[in-house]
Parts: sequence; structure tokens; C-alpha cells
Amino acid sequence: MKQINVLHIIGSLQLGGAEKSLLLLLQNIDRAKFNPVVVTMYSDGVNDFFSDDFRKLNIPLYHLHLKSWRDIETFRGLRQIIRRHRIDIAHSHYGALEFFGTLYARLAGVRHCVYTKHNLRFKTSLLFKLGRILLNRILAERILSISKTVTEHLVNTEYASRSRIRLVYNPVENPKIPNAAHQASIKQKWQIPTGQFIIGNTSRFDSFKGFDIFYLVLKYLRKMGIPVHAVVMGNESSQMEHQRLISENDLHELVTILPYQKDLSPVYSILDCYLFPSIHTEGFGIALLEAMSYGLPVVGLNVGVMNEIIRNQSNGLLPYPEKWEKTFHGNRTDAAKALAKAIAELYNSPVLLRNISANAKVTAEKYSVTNFVNKLEAVYLELFK
Repeated sequence: MKQINVLHIIGSLQLGGAEKSLLLLLQNIDRAKFNPVVVTMYSDGVNDFFSDDFRKLNIPLYHLHLKSWRDIETFRGLRQIIRRHRIDIAHSHYGALEFFGTLYARLAGVRHCVYTKHNLRFKTSLLFKLGRILLNRILAERILSISKTVTEHLVNTEYASRSRIRLVYNPVENPKIPNAAHQASIKQKWQIPTGQFIIGNTSRFDSFKGFDIFYLVLKYLRKMGIPVHAVVMGNESSQMEHQRLISENDLHELVTILPYQKDLSPVYSILDCYLFPSIHTEGFGIALLEAMSYGLPVVGLNVGVMNEIIRNQSNGLLPYPEKWEKTFHGNRTDAAKALAKAIAELYNSPVLLRNISANAKVTAEKYSVTNFVNKLEAVYLELFK
């Protein structure tokens, strides 16, 4: 059987779950069976977070500059890449490229097209609905869903047929846990205070990540007398957003903002708890499973994909809202108070913390890179045969 040429169409190589999953796939895919090619549609690839990592893969890597759906020149460039590498399967990733990546690949003559649905995107316009019918019923031969929650969203709101959907959970790498001495040196390097209960979040700053709730939780924990300190991450622009919320809640001495890290093991290793208050559109949440792989108890909202991964009071805590919601519609103050109460319970109950920590590690082991790669390879082979 000849090697299968697979083109991956993605927006950029910036920090994000889609980009990280694609990198892990290409680092581990069977190169005897598959020839991967990558094209970014919105980036020059020079300053992207994962640029160097993708270049080290020694695979064809192209950067186009899509301006609008009517951008004929970019389409021609993509068609040339497809013809040059005799692409057998086009795999589109994330956002608008679910549709336009798949459409352009079809128009360029690619026989087999798939895309990965990475989030729960809510749009109600007639144009969007017509586009989803065209994409999910005609253009895309397979739809890769990263969670059962996403699968139900595809079927119930985006006109997808279950027969075309394949469930492929995002992967989590094996944890690299530093020893106690190294953890102490990490805290010293970043000036993290000792003797505090360290709460963290490694997500990029985005409106749906719920950082306004995150900082409210810290505020309430301080009022409750819990000795907390928070660790978050950001680039130059997002650090300004963090600082704004820190100032609004008068938390200047309680937060350390780190630059984005490719190796997150030092960060996870110094945390006592992972606070994940995303309010909507999370299709999976790699960060929360990474945290769980380090034995961190995750405290989050009972929203979207969260209860698919976390069993409340077993491998994490989902205290609010009481009944699961697809997207968060509750009161942010009530949510923050409930999350703060749950974290205080962890702080005051070492037994509960240890039990949740042990169960979290077991849960994370199910989402291995090997399982992820094997399932995607099986989809490609299914199409090609």
C-alpha cells in the first residue's frame, strides 16, 4: 500500500489546543504509512508559539495569508500545494477553516476531506446554518469530534449525521514531575511564596475562559482566610488584561503572571489546585487534563464538556451550577462563591484532596497520545481504503 499524503489546514501555529494536538499527532504518526503536509492560512509562521517545533518535524510547511472567502490568490496557492504533494486526504482544523478549509480542498480536487470540531460554537444566522448543512452533509466525509459533548452539539445544532462522526479525544502527554528540591527552586525562581495554597490556570486569556470569575474566587478565598496565591500565564497583551482584573479586585500581592511556557511541568508541579472556570465553547479542555495528570484537583463550572471528564467529588469538583448547563447562564458572583467554597473544602480536608488527586491521575491516563494517534490513523486508513 502506498503512503497516504495528508494535508493539515490550520489557522496558525500559535498557542492553543488544536495546534498542540496537531503537533503531538505529527510527532508520533507512522511516517512509513503517512506523509503529512501542513499549511497555515493566517500566519507567516515566524513568530508563532509552536513555529520552531513544527519546523523540527522535517515535513513540508507552508504559510498562506487568507484575507476573505473570496481570496482567489490564496485558493490558488493552496491548490498548487495540493497538486504538488498529490494530497489524498485534507484535514482541516478549527473555526472558520472547518468550512473554508474543507471547501477549498474539495474545489482543488481532494477526494477525501475531514475536519476536527474543537469547540462548541454557537451561531444562528441562516448563512451559517446553510454552510453547516453543506459542510456536514456533503463536503466532509468524516467529522472528528473531540468529546461526546461536541458530538451531541454537531448532531443537534449543526446538522451532522452520526454516521460521519468519529470520537477522537485530544491527547495528554505523560507528566514530568520534578523532585521536591527542584520544585522549591522553581518557586524561588518565580518568587512564588512558600506556605501558601497555590491555585493555577495555564489557559490563554480569552473571554470564554472565565478569568473574571477566577479573580473573584481569589477575592472570596482571601475573605475566608484561606492563604492562597495564584499563578496564571500570558503574553504582553494578555498580561495587561490580567493586570486589569487584578487591580479591579485588589489582588496585587496574590498573583504571579508567568510568560507562556512550552514545558508546563514546572508550573503544574508547584500548584495545589487547578481552577478552570470556562463558561462556554470548550470542546474538551486539554489544560484541565494536563493538570489532572499531575494529580491536581480541578475545580470548575458544571458547564459543557466538564462533567464528561470530571465526576464531582471523585476526580474533581464541579460545585456550580447544580444542574449541568451546555453554556453558562448563571450569576458570576454566585459561581465564584461556590468555587471558592469548594477550594476551601480542599484546603481544609487533606483526605479529600489526596483522594481526588489519585483519581485525577487515573482519569488522565485514559487520554494518551498513543490512543489519539492510533484513532486518527484508523480514520485516515478507513477513508483511503
